[in-house]
Amino acid sequence: FPVVFLARCGSRFNKQDLSGNVLMHKTLGVGMKKIDMNRRVKYSTGAREAIKIQTDRETVSEELRVLYVALTRAREKLIVTSYVNNASKSVQKIEQLIKNQGEVISPEIVINCNSYIQWILMAVLRCKSCGLSSENFSYTADNEYFSLNIIRENKLSLHKLDSVQQDIDNMFSDA
Repeated sequence: FPVVFLARCGSRFNKQDLSGNVLMHKTLGVGMKKIDMNRRVKYSTGAREAIKIQTDRETVSEELRVLYVALTRAREKLIVTSYVNNASKSVQKIEQLIKNQGEVISPEIVINCNSYIQWILMAVLRCKSCGLSSENFSYTADNEYFSLNIIRENKLSLHKLDSVQQDIDNMFSDA
């Protein structure tokens, strides 16, 4: 596709299937919570926890696959949008997570992410030439591989929105 919009990247992955009293998996079977009728409490069982962990991994794997497909389908321009509460705090959190990582980010960190924007920010923060950090969060990076504009909500103005609309109009008029 000439232009791909990847919107709402800050939305949390849907993991509601992991919270039920009974969990089912195609190969692991059924896992249920145990109910103590005398104390009126529910306990998770080993089978349920195993299914929960495996289902969570499969969900994250599918979300990562969907993100890969979305990121690799644009021929000319990829536009990613996201809203994050307290963006600089989110960037600091991700900086801390990947701070001591080697060449490859550990699978545990990837699995514990809750949204596409966390994965995208991890990649951008690891890119030394990008220059993104929690200290300079409102900035523009432009190099031979990509152009990145991160705008803090309080800096977003009607002028910026008009500029974005103009860019979009220009993209479609060139096609």
